[in-house]
Amino acid sequence: MEHYDWNEGWLFAPTFDPALVRPECPELSLTPVRLPHTVKPLPYNYCNENDYQRLCGYRREFFAPKEWLGGGGG
Repeated sequence: MEHYDWNEGWLFAPTFDPALVRPECPELSLTPVRLPHTVKPLPYNYCNENDYQRLCGYRREFFAPKEWLGGGGG
């Protein structure tokens, strides 16, 4: 069984933009991140949910191997 690490290779946008779902989005400024990722670093005892509950965006491209085409799982 193959193992794929899905935590690496993500791009992050601090505010969501519908352009994130297009194949290319050169107009957006995206930051490379590793998951899990903190949207906004806050002090340990900080409790204002308005600072960390926000609509942002993550993006990652993945190309499935040709061997997966038509596969039934196994």
